[in-house]
Amino acid sequence: MLCSVASPSYATSLEGITTRFQTLITDLKKIPPERRAEVLQYVTSHRSGQYKSVEKLDSIELQDLYLSDARLPSHSGALTGRLRPVSYLNTEYVEIPTWANNLLLLRRGNYTLTDRGKVLLALQPKGKINYSTGRMEVNPFLLSPSEKYFFLYCILESDGDLIRRLYDRLLALITFNNNDVGHEMSASLLATQQESTGTGKSELSRIMRAAEAGIKSGQILTTRLEPLVDCGLLRRTDAVQHVYEFNDGTRAFIQNLSGASSVGEFLVSSLASNMAFFLRTTATEPQRNIRFFTSRSYLQLRSGLGYCSIRELALLTVSNAIYEGVSRFEIDDVERELISLSKEYGSKVRFTKNRQGDIALVRIDRDLAENLYGITESK
Repeated sequence: MLCSVASPSYATSLEGITTRFQTLITDLKKIPPERRAEVLQYVTSHRSGQYKSVEKLDSIELQDLYLSDARLPSHSGALTGRLRPVSYLNTEYVEIPTWANNLLLLRRGNYTLTDRGKVLLALQPKGKINYSTGRMEVNPFLLSPSEKYFFLYCILESDGDLIRRLYDRLLALITFNNNDVGHEMSASLLATQQESTGTGKSELSRIMRAAEAGIKSGQILTTRLEPLVDCGLLRRTDAVQHVYEFNDGTRAFIQNLSGASSVGEFLVSSLASNMAFFLRTTATEPQRNIRFFTSRSYLQLRSGLGYCSIRELALLTVSNAIYEGVSRFEIDDVERELISLSKEYGSKVRFTKNRQGDIALVRIDRDLAENLYGITESK
């Protein structure tokens, strides 16, 4: 929902993007008669302090209309105007643009949409959602398998070293709550930061003080639990109490993540295959090959000049394949295929490098991309 109000090109401030986002998610919508019982149960359990005269309630915020959906694995997460211990804007709403920065969905400083943010919008199953109607045909909080893959990639890329330490420690537990996670979080944070290069004692001490404050407030725990419920790794055992257990297949997933040489290597070479079990996706013999998915994804993502990020193109390609039930592709498969296309078609597939000298962007001749995708002039 945040990415839908961000511009790909026009800069704004943190206050500006937060105001747009807050306006969208707090917009009041009429409760559909067929969903009234479901909505009132949610409000009574999760949002009784937000609304008065629950029985007479006829409109709720858009975020609550979505969060009350019985199909969701968790109904927590509504944002409020409660004050937070920060020096700007002082509300929970500001946390989401900041989180989007950390997941590389929005650019730091100007809050414009990145290629990764464009990937997320491209994964919506029915195109751009019309939030003005408040209809439930597509609930943005109910993630498809491809969206679960996408978000888990982003979360692990940003926070994977800590997460794999934390969850490796939690494997011994059948169920666990915030207190259990808080106990293990401190040890995991300390181990992670001690291995970080260039972290001095004073900086390490500052990080740990901030982390301990976050653990005490519960905020740092929630961000390492609830998103993983949405992505399918964890299951809430109670709709109200924060008690969790691992889903089928999650233990093997965590063990494989812990055994990988690095989080980065795991993400590019085996994330999709390791997610197949708990996403309930079965890799079928694909009728469409990797070039089909790569070219289709490129046409979705290309800029006006034709360039797009190679990693984000690969991320969208794998996500599109997962959406169609073909979970055998990994990011490094796509990136190798792009190199093969360059060797085969020469200047029709061009790469550019970043300041570090690494290949970062790709441009594919549009006619070539359309032919690989199967589009002909007659169509």
